[in-house]
Amino acid sequence: MRVKSLQQIPITVPPETDKAELRSGANMLELNAPPQVCCVVLNWNGWADTLECLSALKECRYPSLTIIVVDNGSTDDSAARIKSAHPDILVLESGSNLGFSGGNNIGIRHALATGANYVWLLNNDTKPASDAELEQSPPSATMQTNL
Repeated sequence: MRVKSLQQIPITVPPETDKAELRSGANMLELNAPPQVCCVVLNWNGWADTLECLSALKECRYPSLTIIVVDNGSTDDSAARIKSAHPDILVLESGSNLGFSGGNNIGIRHALATGANYVWLLNNDTKPASDAELEQSPPSATMQTNL
């Protein structure tokens, strides 16, 4: 079926649904929600830089941003320090140093498998500005950051 407008999409509403709630628009999906962006930060024996980077990322005002750290086979206690300082951020451990592309691929695969629309690769020695914005120009997207 070819749909020309949203009004043509059939919607089935369960009988127990409060009709007044439907008319008010409560609990409606936001069709213009910003895309889900996942920032992948690669770490290798650089926990101090990574902690500063993560603190800056947490200040970003982009509403649909998730963060993943990939510890790329660090030989120090980086993973433990990062997990301790930021327990709310997922830290994936590669087990060995897979290089830049191999480490990032772990994060990219996880981000896409968990629903990211876009993946932002960020070096761990950077501190993005809080007003970093996603600029989309089909078919790709770039993250505009002030460092």
